[in-house]
Amino acid sequence: MMAEKSILWNHFGSEWYMNKKKKGGLSTTPDISKLVGLVAGILTILGCLVGVVRYINTLRNDIDYLTDKIDAQNTQIGSLESSFREEIQQVSQDMDSFSDDMSSVKEIITALSVKVFDYRPTVFFASAITSTYDGVDAPYSSESPQISAMSYVVYSASNPEREYTAAEVAEQPLLLPYTENGNEVYFYGQLDSAGNWDGRCIVNIYDGNVLQLITDAMYDGGTLLSCKQAFPDTVTSGEDVWVISERKVEDGFSTGETYRYFRSDDYTKSFSLDNVEPDDILNVDEFSAQITSTLEGYYCGEISDGQYNDDSGDAYFVKFFEDGTVRTLYVGNFKDGQFNDQTGTAWMIGKLEIGASYSFYQGPFKNSVSSRDSCYWEEPISTDRIQEILKEFGFTSAVNLNWTAGSSI
Repeated sequence: MMAEKSILWNHFGSEWYMNKKKKGGLSTTPDISKLVGLVAGILTILGCLVGVVRYINTLRNDIDYLTDKIDAQNTQIGSLESSFREEIQQVSQDMDSFSDDMSSVKEIITALSVKVFDYRPTVFFASAITSTYDGVDAPYSSESPQISAMSYVVYSASNPEREYTAAEVAEQPLLLPYTENGNEVYFYGQLDSAGNWDGRCIVNIYDGNVLQLITDAMYDGGTLLSCKQAFPDTVTSGEDVWVISERKVEDGFSTGETYRYFRSDDYTKSFSLDNVEPDDILNVDEFSAQITSTLEGYYCGEISDGQYNDDSGDAYFVKFFEDGTVRTLYVGNFKDGQFNDQTGTAWMIGKLEIGASYSFYQGPFKNSVSSRDSCYWEEPISTDRIQEILKEFGFTSAVNLNWTAGSSI
């Protein structure tokens, strides 16, 4: 303080110094400290302001960056939206095209329906259908009239004078109802351009409203490949049965299986010649699926002329009681539907009534009659012995063989 006084005194003079002191204008150390603090506060505030400005600039840059990103996203979304709208428009066009196609299909179906229902068979073609399909095993053995491409086979139901050749209706499904020999006949099938039976040909025959026969045949250009038939029958032992036959053609013989089911009722239809539709025509598989009764008989082997005829020694026949147990099992040759085998290798297991014991026979058969010579017989036999016999012959059956109620071998 003294040094400060001396400097001021020497520099300004005593009078100036005294006047300043009187007026209180001479600065002191505390005043300088206040000034320094004020300056520091100002500098701090300025620093904060600079930081805020820098943050604002950075934030502004970030906002600009985000804005650019959002604009880019909006552009991309707009592009996707445009593509999506184009896809929707294309799908809409495709649906319109599909609708047009369906309309065309409906028109075709309508046209085909007219073709299916608008015909009736000529007398010539009705005779050909009847002779080919109206009997058991008929497709294999019958000699129907020769049909050519130029044969008149159908006429218009609305204009009977307009007749059509086989070539004109080739490969068209034909539903042809007519009457023959007092029966109603319903043919559903087609011909090829040469006039041959082709594809699947089905015939249903009714006596009044009662089903008499279903013939379900498959052809390839006139060649019969397979045939199924269903019809009611009464066997020699007196039981009423439904017969289901499934056969293929080999060397002039039809080989396959025949099932016979106990029958208690007839099958009746609910349509007529004037209102029949394709869905009314029964095929054999549809019909057999409706049968709920038990099996009465089963034959596996060749058939000719509508009867069991097989000399291979491998054909077999099973007959059942109504409780499902085996009545007769025969393995050997057949002739005209009878057990006929003189080889001595044919064999049979059977009994005459439910509750009786089974017997085993191996020897000659003539017209289903076996020899009475006891040397050919083994009786009675148990179910265990039956199993041994089947194993000895290496025999297996396509149907279950129930030797006692509730069991099968």
